[in-house]
Amino acid sequence: MSGSFLSLYLVGSIQSALNQPVFPGKIVMWLLFMLSIVSWVMIISKGFNLRRMRRRDLWFGKKLRASREALKVFEDGLEIDESGHFEMYVSGAEETVFQLLGFRERREGLVEMVRQAAPLNETQSRSLRYAFSNGFREAQIRLGKGMMGFRFIGVASILLGLIGFVWTLMSGLEGARGASEVLPILASSLGFVMVALSVATPAILARSAFAMIIRARKQELRRVHDGLVKLFEAKFCACSADAEESSYDEGAHHSDEDESLRTFGKKQYHSIRERL
Repeated sequence: MSGSFLSLYLVGSIQSALNQPVFPGKIVMWLLFMLSIVSWVMIISKGFNLRRMRRRDLWFGKKLRASREALKVFEDGLEIDESGHFEMYVSGAEETVFQLLGFRERREGLVEMVRQAAPLNETQSRSLRYAFSNGFREAQIRLGKGMMGFRFIGVASILLGLIGFVWTLMSGLEGARGASEVLPILASSLGFVMVALSVATPAILARSAFAMIIRARKQELRRVHDGLVKLFEAKFCACSADAEESSYDEGAHHSDEDESLRTFGKKQYHSIRERL
């Protein structure tokens, strides 16, 4: 009984807020309604984008593991949009080809030309690592794209609700005469707050949920970045392959459940390197 009474009271408060003058009643409510639509569009869009990026990363991981050469995927001209793993790979592959052969475009027979080129020296290796770092930063930016919008919606809706609350309360109390007139004014003011909270809450919760997912994805990006750097250095650089393997294996802790190219862990890294 109390629950239904509370619901009726909240509906009445919102209706009273809508019955207020054009400002703040109609304008504030219209702005909150538009923010609500934008919020849900952003939530659905971000969820689909993260899911699509995940699937593209998995697909790239399968393609790279199936290739017999580190640059085979690059030579074949494979394009995987919205994959952070692929973005890092292309950044490093382009720099590797440039340092070895002097050009960045993809050509037929690229793997064979690279095989006949001299290994990269220390200066060229630093350029390769820098290219992978650039790809890593771009992938991180892509992951976090749109997150500031959720914060804006949460803050803007709460501020609009407070504006409607304070404006209605102040303008109503100015001409109120007795408690019988104050209670309806208070109810109308609280209506703005309730609508504002209903708009802000999904945006705030979605931002927190997406932030946790993105944090995990960024950690995965770091592992993939380290694995790609180790793979390319072991294959194309003049440094000792054994030293590279040992330094990589000491810090590798990887899950077998992840089918994507999360990293080239001890078993995966050596199995790929043996086929190169």
